[in-house]
Amino acid sequence: MHADQRAWPSPFKDGLEDIIALRGRPVAVLASGGPMWFGIGATLARRIALEEMIVIPSTSAFQLAASRMGWSLAEVETVSLHGRPVERLKLALAPGARILALTVADSPRAVADMLVESRIRR
Repeated sequence: MHADQRAWPSPFKDGLEDIIALRGRPVAVLASGGPMWFGIGATLARRIALEEMIVIPSTSAFQLAASRMGWSLAEVETVSLHGRPVERLKLALAPGARILALTVADSPRAVADMLVESRIRR
């Protein structure tokens, strides 16, 4: 059996439109472990009836990071910066806060720049 393979394009919305255009055909979307938590599963569920989907979650990036740090996710601020402005992180900043941020290529540098900039303004 042959299957087409496609990398997720940038911008994100282009890939979403590609998947929606394939409705009615078998399609598998591979993503991080938390598809219904900051993930593609939640995004697709806003556009495609749940009856048309099978979501198979696995361990999420947040679960893995929290387990390695020994942190309870109930006591951690989780922020996804994937396709979102790094300024979202500002809402979680507080003395002593434990923050796990899901990042992609440029976001760690952008977060560092934002933190330096906010420190300079004080």
